[in-house]
Amino acid sequence: MINLVKRNLILYFNNKANVFFSLLASLISFGLFILFIKNNLQNQWHATAIYPGLLDNWIIGGTLTTTAISSALTALTRYVIDKSNNVIADISLTDLSFKTLQISYIVSAVIVSTIMQLFTFAFMSTYFSLVDKIDFQWNVILMVILMAILASFVWTAFGFIITSLINNQDALSGCYSIINTLAGFFALVYFPLMTLPKLGQLVIKLTPAPYMSAMYRNILMQNDLKNAFRNSTAHSMNVFKNQININIGNVNSLNSQILVLLTFILIFTFIFLIVSLKTRKNLIH
Repeated sequence: MINLVKRNLILYFNNKANVFFSLLASLISFGLFILFIKNNLQNQWHATAIYPGLLDNWIIGGTLTTTAISSALTALTRYVIDKSNNVIADISLTDLSFKTLQISYIVSAVIVSTIMQLFTFAFMSTYFSLVDKIDFQWNVILMVILMAILASFVWTAFGFIITSLINNQDALSGCYSIINTLAGFFALVYFPLMTLPKLGQLVIKLTPAPYMSAMYRNILMQNDLKNAFRNSTAHSMNVFKNQININIGNVNSLNSQILVLLTFILIFTFIFLIVSLKTRKNLIH
């Protein structure tokens, strides 16, 4: 299995288009923030004008979520390519079990998604450190690494459901284009959740994206929030957290956000196992 994981990683990183499209949604989010969104949000959220790190970390949290989505899905493209080229059927003739084969694609996608998230974090944190002079503590960086791994598992589990149902690369590309386009909206990169109608809020809350953004923002913005609201009441801070999508309904703590994401992993894994049982016969002749 290790050799298959290495193979998948080499094929992914040797394909420059794969790497680019994994980062495309993140680059779009970052570019839109710098060019159009930042000044508007600073006018709405007055605390961010005093503490620029609040807004910088806010966009990093949302962008990391879009990176997790796009990179995990792009990495799993290899699974569909191998299915369409009968590579999986050929490998299945060896002593390697079908479950082990699937696990190799999952492990590859988790590694790719984690690496791309950390690259995005390093790039954006370096930019904001130079521009706004914000610092990142080592304990925060460690938490970001751990949460990047968790986020990778969430979206790899989701992506494997899609790739198990699709055998054509063109169909998969169309599906991924739609998901990557919507990623920034579901990750609440461009607007606060409460500005949407109730139906829109409900749809977004039924996906892991807003909770993942909230998780990252909870970690990255914690120290700045304490400084910004050190002379204010806890209620004032909670109101602000509602505005900037750290609180998503009753899910308003880091532990509860992590629990929600773990629940999504279990749900996606259960669905994948059901789908996998139905599609396995078509892959192994």
